[in-house]
Amino acid sequence: MSYRTHYKGYKSVSLLIGAAIFLAACPSPGADELARIERIRGAGVTPSAEPLPLELQTMRNVIQERDGLYSRNHVITTGNWMASCQYSRNGNGQHAACDVAPFSGEILSGHPVPVPNMAVTEHRSGRAPTITLVIHSAQAGTGWAYACGNRTRQIGEGLNGRALLDERASQVFLNVMKTRDCEFSYVPEGSQDRVVIRHLAHGFEEAHTYATRYVTSPD
Repeated sequence: MSYRTHYKGYKSVSLLIGAAIFLAACPSPGADELARIERIRGAGVTPSAEPLPLELQTMRNVIQERDGLYSRNHVITTGNWMASCQYSRNGNGQHAACDVAPFSGEILSGHPVPVPNMAVTEHRSGRAPTITLVIHSAQAGTGWAYACGNRTRQIGEGLNGRALLDERASQVFLNVMKTRDCEFSYVPEGSQDRVVIRHLAHGFEEAHTYATRYVTSPD
């Protein structure tokens, strides 16, 4: 894996998480809200164990037009998944992208918060979607795994909590993720015990379909 490929995956995931954290700078939050912000900053957000409302909701819809450049950034949620999408166009062409990630059910300053341990499906104009697997604060020197149905991807130590799947491997997992719940298995930092975190499939197919259509024919 090249540095450039790894960095692009790292940057995509970092932006997805960072957007929610940055928006936490709301004016004079109360003590309860400050505690919630700190929990989110510390990646203390877990996937919802219950199905969330499947109705598609659009949030953080920002449209800008300046100096011949049109851009739109928005986030949708559907069930236990979310899609963060960007679109821009100018005289030289256009580009659309969406990142689909598990939604925690938390809303921070109007922005849906993804869970820190996640499989991010990256949709880009003109190419097949790929998946980046992300584990937050895994114990150094330990391996981890991502499993959906009968599909499992074992990740060795030393990959800094991130693994990029190629198009073929991504497609295999995408097909299963539409109907089967998935699990991350790893050892948290400072622990010796392996934990399993479950992500519900509820809403994934809808978020995946939305992202696929958007990058093909953006609004």
